[in-house]
Amino acid sequence: MEQKCLYSSLSRFLQLNEQDKLNDYVFRDVEVLSLYYEILSKVEKDPFRYWNISSLRNYIKYFYKLSEWMTQKVNEDEAVSKPDTARDLALAPFNIYAESELAIFFTGLYSKFKNKGCKEGLFVVCQKQADNNIHRRVMTYSELRTPEFTKYLDDITIASTFDEYFYLAKH
Repeated sequence: MEQKCLYSSLSRFLQLNEQDKLNDYVFRDVEVLSLYYEILSKVEKDPFRYWNISSLRNYIKYFYKLSEWMTQKVNEDEAVSKPDTARDLALAPFNIYAESELAIFFTGLYSKFKNKGCKEGLFVVCQKQADNNIHRRVMTYSELRTPEFTKYLDDITIASTFDEYFYLAKH
């Protein structure tokens, strides 16, 4: 399937829904709360970051907003530099792959568990099931490198720090 949209907020991403009158109760959902606890249990602890559920949720929420903003900024710059192809432009997403049945978001965080001595990024994956329930899970980069997800993972640009975005913010 083709990438169709970017969800306008983390709440809408987690619900795989972009309706105008969407209730924002998703953060009270037990499954979403357990998702944050799973991230908290896996995240690498930095000496200067003391994660708790609230700070983690805020970080992920604003990192999602930053990733969405950078995607839009890149597309605007492309449209200005190549006006003839502006209507044919596909989104060049940063950290977010989103469609109606599947969404993948790189959180900008890394797992404390190493894979062959290397740090692994943590991703939130939301997938709509046949019964319309949404299965949400936290996966590492190597867990996503399976035939089921590789084709989607290859369609996003993974940028893990605010420094990586700085060159675009200067324009």
